[in-house]
Amino acid sequence: MADKVIDNTLTDLLLATRSIKKEQLDEAQKTSKKLAVSLERSLIMLNFISFETLQPIGEVANLVNAGQLNKTQAIEVIKLVKSQGGSLDYAIESVMNNPDFATKVESNTGFELPQTDFSNILLQSNLVNLEQLKAVYQKSMANNLHLSRALILDRYLTKQTVNILFGLLHLKSELGLSDDFVLKCLKTAHSRQIYPEQILFEQGVKFLSSGTSLKLPELISLARLISDTEIIECYELEITENKSFPQVVIQSNILNTDTVEAALTLLDMVASPTIRAYHAACALKAVKNKGISVYQALAELNPLPQFDKETYSLFELLEICKVLSKEKLTGVNASPSDSGIALSRKLISQQLISEIDLNSSLRTYSLHKEGIINHDEAINLLTTAFTKKISIDEAILRLGFQLPPRMQWSWS
Repeated sequence: MADKVIDNTLTDLLLATRSIKKEQLDEAQKTSKKLAVSLERSLIMLNFISFETLQPIGEVANLVNAGQLNKTQAIEVIKLVKSQGGSLDYAIESVMNNPDFATKVESNTGFELPQTDFSNILLQSNLVNLEQLKAVYQKSMANNLHLSRALILDRYLTKQTVNILFGLLHLKSELGLSDDFVLKCLKTAHSRQIYPEQILFEQGVKFLSSGTSLKLPELISLARLISDTEIIECYELEITENKSFPQVVIQSNILNTDTVEAALTLLDMVASPTIRAYHAACALKAVKNKGISVYQALAELNPLPQFDKETYSLFELLEICKVLSKEKLTGVNASPSDSGIALSRKLISQQLISEIDLNSSLRTYSLHKEGIINHDEAINLLTTAFTKKISIDEAILRLGFQLPPRMQWSWS
């Protein structure tokens, strides 16, 4: 039912902003039902709209369904993005600040900001000052927005910085990190716009064990059951209201109890490891959409997990994606049996690959090795980054993936 509501909102916005024609929408809806794919995927497959054009419209549709924008505001936001080619967050901010739409916010004189781990770390890190945070918090309350969302809309923080911040707060609790160390990591991660996991790897604090590191929010994201914005808002509620992530997604009506329990069962299977993360994501999506059991969902996978082929080595990925030819790889005495780090060292020492392409290759290889993406997705991701000459994060966004940070950061 939730998917139907989202599709209805999306179709309204597509037609109202003249992004596609009515007959194109009708054909896309038929294809969506026939192939059992989302309306967004159907529109892109039929070349009725590009991913870059559709993505902001889809995000705005989610905001409408979350009650954060009305349809009039949503249409104005989409028109602004299309006419000026600016960012979605800037367009939303402009519309929300328009006197025709803005909600009056009282002066923050004498206003007390709630004390939470989230607000405390923001102030201690000097990412915002007290007056700024008070003003943004009041605006978020007046416009029925989460504080994290309001900070992004007002351009105090980027989505990545907010994710970094919440990631560190989780790791602080999980690993018993000191406040001083967390602040130091936050400043480093924010200035370099890198994930906190990388900082911890560089400091020798945390290492992931293959196949056992997947967490519930990551699995839900991989299954495309939640948007990146909703994930951020759930992280905020988890920390500020001192609730578990399962409690947050259930109480927020994002997922029901049966789906969450199925996700937890699948996480146990990934950790065993009976299945890989991408098997779990496909199965979880089927559980939610078809109302079937975990075991039936797994039995319907094609191919079945036990018949899945071995993951690609870094050597094989580089060759398949045409980043480097087999001749160049073997020319430095490289082979498919080399570890990612051993091969990387050989390539860097001979200056056969740029740092950007190596980073994209290692990130893709690590995501694939960890079972986050399957064979076809790994090839698609690295090929997109390499041929389009874009960063791996931009390639992930362009392909519509929601992937956790995974990379063999340690070179020891």
